Amino acid sequence: MNYQNTNIFQKLTLKQKISIVVSVVTTVILLVFFAFTFFFIALGIGAIIFISRLPFWGNKTKRPYASSAKTPRVYRHDRSKDDDVIDV
Repeated sequence: MNYQNTNIFQKLTLKQKISIVVSVVTTVILLVFFAFTFFFIALGIGAIIFISRLPFWGNKTKRPYASSAKTPRVYRHDRSKDDDVIDV
């Protein structure tokens, strides 16, 4: 059996060239379409979240742990709470 291919450098026909170009262009168009579709969906969701949080930026409430500079906090350790712990 001889599997020698004598026609290695066979040229492509015009129909084959056109079908390759059309398939590559179609693939690129689909890729761009889906990529930008997901990008614009994410951009829209981000804009909706940003706009929905915008009214709350002005209503900053004071945190209960925030203290002013005039009233210093003094740490007092209550030793009676630690008396029930047995050290071994």
